[in-house]
Amino acid sequence: MRWRIGLILILTAMSVLLTNWPVAWQPFLDLVYGEHLYPFIQRLFRSIPYPKRLLVADVFGILILFLLALRLTWLVRKNLIRRWLTATLEVVLWISFGYFLFMMLWGLNYHRETLYSQLKDQGFTTNLSDGHWQFALTETEKVLSKLPADFDYCALTTEPFSFERPAAFALSALALANLPSTATRPVKPSHWSWLYTRLGVAGVYNPFTGEPTFNDRIFQWSKPFVMTHEFGHWVGYAHEYDADILAYWSLWLSPDPIWQYSAWLEWWMEVSAPRTYYDQMSPSLKQGIECYVTYINQQPRWQIRNAFWHIYEVNLNNQGIHEGLRTYKMGEVMALSSYQDWLFKKRNR
Repeated sequence: MRWRIGLILILTAMSVLLTNWPVAWQPFLDLVYGEHLYPFIQRLFRSIPYPKRLLVADVFGILILFLLALRLTWLVRKNLIRRWLTATLEVVLWISFGYFLFMMLWGLNYHRETLYSQLKDQGFTTNLSDGHWQFALTETEKVLSKLPADFDYCALTTEPFSFERPAAFALSALALANLPSTATRPVKPSHWSWLYTRLGVAGVYNPFTGEPTFNDRIFQWSKPFVMTHEFGHWVGYAHEYDADILAYWSLWLSPDPIWQYSAWLEWWMEVSAPRTYYDQMSPSLKQGIECYVTYINQQPRWQIRNAFWHIYEVNLNNQGIHEGLRTYKMGEVMALSSYQDWLFKKRNR
């Protein structure tokens, strides 16, 4: 029993340190973890022979609970006198180790310098001017003109999207932005999509298995963006706005108009465009937005989703992200301004 208590105290202390990483140690974190340890973790994940038709992420939680139940059953039978105290300590030990493992495998990325802050330091604006809005309208219309003549803006199902494309497009964007490359990873649909839908979840990156997953029941044309966003987490961008920025860059720069459209559709959905610019949208773009909104409103939701998202926001706050869930709305402006004033010009130079 003493060794459990000691191990719990050690793991808890280390988790507190990793969660509240001192700002003064930031260079050490970027150098050791960002440039060496996390890439090693990625290579380790890719070396594991995962089943082709099964996402380990889909069964990971159930497997851990099953193993914990077996362990507790054995402990209770072995320690008849102190069985409940022993079982309680064992549960706390597993939770402590799980959180420590989460921080080591991926959670420390929360404390690395963000892509958002790097772009802000380079002078890219977080306020859109008329020139930015007009650029977004113009580029969106260019993409719409490239879509097939029979393109269905309200499609519910089409041919499955390639699981490998998010990696290919993201690597191309990273190279153009002079950012470190990364290991590739397919982004696959989860068998828990029905549960994701009811919780209002579009995608999940599992840091314990290294698998980016997406909800296969979300609006059809939002899937490419969500897939690329989840790949952004695999890259090491823990903040939601960073994963968004990488996803927007990757798809806007991609050669596929359908994947480009997915990014522009998501962008217009998130920015809350002033009425002046909404009135300038083409009927096709308005139709796509309206179908997207209608689809979302028709999806079944559980009230428990509010508690789920509250827990997630608490975790974000614990990691020092005081904006919480608002980080989902912070990447759009920076993504567009940096793309228009830098990557777009650089690509077409």
